[in-house]
Amino acid sequence: HSSKNTWYAIQEQSWQAERAEIEAAMAAAADGGGGGEETLAAIEAEVLARPSVMAAIEAHAQALRRLLSQGREEGLVAAIGECGLDYDRLHFCPRLVQRAGFAAQLGLATEGGPPLFLHSRAARGEFAAMCKERRGAVGAAGGVVHSFDGDAAELEQLLSLGLEIGINGCSLKTRGGSASRWVEEDEL
Repeated sequence: HSSKNTWYAIQEQSWQAERAEIEAAMAAAADGGGGGEETLAAIEAEVLARPSVMAAIEAHAQALRRLLSQGREEGLVAAIGECGLDYDRLHFCPRLVQRAGFAAQLGLATEGGPPLFLHSRAARGEFAAMCKERRGAVGAAGGVVHSFDGDAAELEQLLSLGLEIGINGCSLKTRGGSASRWVEEDEL
């Protein structure tokens, strides 16, 4: 186990350095310096393409799979979540990092598995498209999308995948009015 622990320690140092790079780019973008959003997007894409980062994402997904399996065996897991995309909070986590995390989280959905508890805010169709890419597993698991503030077309895509919509404050304050106006009572 000592060689495995050493590997994890080395990887953790590498992941922390890569995280620091993205956080520095986020700070520069927020301050309006360093090229702003374009620089952040370039650094984000470059860091996410590194094999060490992809290995970190997969390692975290594997750890979640083990935890999920153990929790299901013990009767402690009711749903997988909360996971999704929140582009109103890019100052906490940039877009491409959210997408990479959400893709890994959707990989946890399985037929006969627990339902998904999902979050979609200001994702402008990207959330529904990612769910659609995993249509089989997402539809088999089912689940609820909360904070939904998309349009009627995105709502129809999500409903066609077997997902339901949860209405909260974010859903009620969209620019075009309440997203709840498109949701039938039996879909809530």
